[in-house]
Amino acid sequence: MFAGSSTGVHFTSQAEQQLQMLKIHNDTFPSSVYNLYLDNIWDSPPKEEHSRLVAFMVTQFPADAAGILETTIDRWTPLYPIVHKQSTLEEFHRLCQDAENGHLGILCQILGLLALGTLGLPGTCAKDHQHFLCLSERYYAMSASLTSKLQEKPCLKTLQGLEIAQLYLQLSSRCSAASQLGGMATRMAQNLGLHRHSQRFKFDPLETELRRRLWWCQYALDTFSSAYHGMPRLIRDQDVDTDLPSRVDHDQVSRERVAFPLPGEGCQVDTALCMFKLAVIVGEALEKLYTTTRRRGGVAKMALCMFIGPPSPSQRPMRSSQSPWPRVVEPRPS
Repeated sequence: MFAGSSTGVHFTSQAEQQLQMLKIHNDTFPSSVYNLYLDNIWDSPPKEEHSRLVAFMVTQFPADAAGILETTIDRWTPLYPIVHKQSTLEEFHRLCQDAENGHLGILCQILGLLALGTLGLPGTCAKDHQHFLCLSERYYAMSASLTSKLQEKPCLKTLQGLEIAQLYLQLSSRCSAASQLGGMATRMAQNLGLHRHSQRFKFDPLETELRRRLWWCQYALDTFSSAYHGMPRLIRDQDVDTDLPSRVDHDQVSRERVAFPLPGEGCQVDTALCMFKLAVIVGEALEKLYTTTRRRGGVAKMALCMFIGPPSPSQRPMRSSQSPWPRVVEPRPS
């Protein structure tokens, strides 16, 4: 029986071992094999359409886009380490040089970061107001237009774009839209197996670390959104066994290795790790505070009332005029 990422990884690992035992294929499978079950078996949209779309949106980047991206990543990493700085900037330059072959997920991610980084900037707006969304909204609108196209391409790049969009929507006071987008991001993270322990998969150090960070960022977003809206969480703790992100800076992790800081040294993600642990505590509190009719025993109480029947006249509460108790406070004269 196939049940998504959990049994998919087990099946792939067993197939790899059998091929190695039979001397058919001695090399290990690439990490992309573990996501084959997410691929679309039918014809995808024409590549030319995506190429033209990416090429047009790249022309809308501001002249100082690289600086905005770098500043935005540095600003948000201590709270939500969604992207890896060096690899993201490399992808950005590659996208600018060869836009026609660019990845839609990378484009969505870059546009989301530009939207976050330009919040509050006036741009070319000449109106006399706060300019909070004047410049950033155009980048978010382009990013949002890609969402429907990215639903069929679940990957880390797409998930990064969805999480960045949630932050932008929350900052622009569109919490309901952020909550709905969070539902899509949560399910995509689970489809990618991010909620399972990293030792179950065979990814390079950078992708392994990004998977951890993306999961816990979405975990925190889901928990705090549930607390804000008073709704049940989408993530159940009993379904999660993944480990917390490592205490490493952007320049200490790559696809080849991870260099951990010396004891006592600070790290860019220290605050984020504390926030992730806080999100777990808040989630446990929400589980206890959030009640339904079933949890309060309301169903049993209603069934008991239906069995006993309506109260007799002697059991019905008396009107205030029939109360035998004297009025302690006399009404004021009109």
